Amino acid sequence: MSEQSVFSNSSEPSLPAVNSSRELLADAGGVGQQLRSAREARNITLAEAAQSLKLAPRQVAAIESEDWASLPGNTMIRGFVRNYARVLNLDA
Repeated sequence: MSEQSVFSNSSEPSLPAVNSSRELLADAGGVGQQLRSAREARNITLAEAAQSLKLAPRQVAAIESEDWASLPGNTMIRGFVRNYARVLNLDA
């Protein structure tokens, strides 16, 4: 079988168009990536975000990298993410 026939298939269906803003957010990555992108778009450093949130920079980095295991408990994580979204003027 040729390499071309393995990788090209004209009968493959095309991907559906994105129809809602919720789907657009899902395509933008996880919550950590969305927070990081929003922070960078506002030219806020990790240290500045940490200071605003009254968290250590390592905790903010853990949120952005979605390293939930290094953060204390689900209830605290939800609060951290909600507060971070508010600091960045995002829908919490």
